[in-house]
Amino acid sequence: MKGICRLPTDDDDKIANVSIAVSTERQAAIATAIGSWHFCAHDFSDDELLLAAMVMFKHALSMPQLERWRIPAGDNLCYSALGWISEYLNQDNVIEALGAEVSNYESCNFDINRNFLFAGDWFQPFHRLVPGLLEKIPVLIYAGDADYICNWLGNRAWTEALEWPGQKGFNKADIKSLTVADDKKGKEYGKVKSSGNFTFMQIYGAGHMVPMDQPESSSDFFNRCYLPVPSSSAKLKAGGGHTDPSSSYGQGTPHGRFPPDNSNLTEEQLDPYFNAFEASSKDLESLLTGPMEKVNRRTVSHLQSLAADLCDLGSRFNGFALSEPSATLGPAIERVGQAADSSYIATEELAGSLGASFAEPMRESAQFAGVVRNVLKYRQLKRIQQEQTNDELNRKK
Repeated sequence: MKGICRLPTDDDDKIANVSIAVSTERQAAIATAIGSWHFCAHDFSDDELLLAAMVMFKHALSMPQLERWRIPAGDNLCYSALGWISEYLNQDNVIEALGAEVSNYESCNFDINRNFLFAGDWFQPFHRLVPGLLEKIPVLIYAGDADYICNWLGNRAWTEALEWPGQKGFNKADIKSLTVADDKKGKEYGKVKSSGNFTFMQIYGAGHMVPMDQPESSSDFFNRCYLPVPSSSAKLKAGGGHTDPSSSYGQGTPHGRFPPDNSNLTEEQLDPYFNAFEASSKDLESLLTGPMEKVNRRTVSHLQSLAADLCDLGSRFNGFALSEPSATLGPAIERVGQAADSSYIATEELAGSLGASFAEPMRESAQFAGVVRNVLKYRQLKRIQQEQTNDELNRKK
C-alpha cells in the first residue's frame, strides 16, 4: 500500500478489508496491550500506566504494519491541501485579520501532540462521555473506508460496543445505503446505521479527510439533516418517516426549520420542523449567552480600564505641564495631556456605546430566543400529551 490516509490508487489493495496475518509473538503482544487498555479504562488516574499501554499498542499493533507501506514524501499528512491551508493562514495580513494571538499556524503540532501522549491522554476512556451527549444532542460518527488511522471498522466496533440505553436498538438497526439526494441514478456512496440519537456512517472512496476526498457526498449527508431529531421530540412517535433518521437515507426527503407548504401537513408531519426550529433557537440562545457574551463583557471591561488609565495619564501630564518651567516644553506636555484626556473621553463613550448598541440588544435577543424555545417546548409537551391521550382512547375502544 502507498498510504495510510489518502485514497488508494488502482494498484493499491483496498484498505477497508485488509486482513493482516500476525505471528504468535505479535498476538501475545496485542493481547497484553488490550489487557492494559481494559485496566486503564477502569482506572485512568495513572498517567505512567496510560503511557505504557499506549507504547505497547503502538509497537504491537500499529507500527509493524505501517513499516510495510510506502508513505508519500512531504510533511502535509498525505494531503497537499493542508500545506496550502498553512501557507494561507501564515500570511501576515491573514493573521492580523483573524486577530490570532500566535505568530505561526501548524495543521498538526507534534510538540503538543507529544505532550498529550506523555500525559496519558491518548488512552483516556473518553467514550464514557458519549452516553451523556446522546441524552441531549444527536451524535454522528463517520469514517472513510480508506482511512487507516481512524478506520471505519474500528469506529463501527466501538459504536456497537458502547453501553447506553439505546445500545440494543442501535445494534439491531438495519444497515442502509447512502445515495445523493439529487442523483437520479441513485449512486451509492456509503452505508448508514442509525437508531435514536446515534448514527454511524461508512463513506466509500474517502480517506482521513472525508469532505476533501468526497465533497459531494459530504455535503449531501450534512445538508440533508441525516442526524436524528433532537430535544424533547424523542418521546414522540415517528411521523412522516422523519423522526427515524435511517428511514430517510437515500430517499431525498430533507427537511429544514420551515416546511415548504404547511397547509396540507398534519401535526405529526409538522413535528420535525418544530423540533428543528426548537434546536436552532436553543443553539442561538447558547451562542448569545455563551462565548459571545463573555467576550463582550471582557471587551467592555478592558475598554473601561483603558479609559480609567487614560484619565489618570491625562491628569498626570497636565500636572507636569503646570510645574514645567520651560516655555516650550510645558505647552508640549500640556498638549500630550489634552490628547490623553480626549482619548479617555472617546474610549469611555465607546465602552458605553458598545454596551448600549450591542451588549444589551444581544441579551434581549437571547431572552427572546429562550421564550421562543419555551413556547416550542410547550407545544412539544402538549403533542406528547395528545398522543398519550389518543393511545389511551384507542385501548379503551
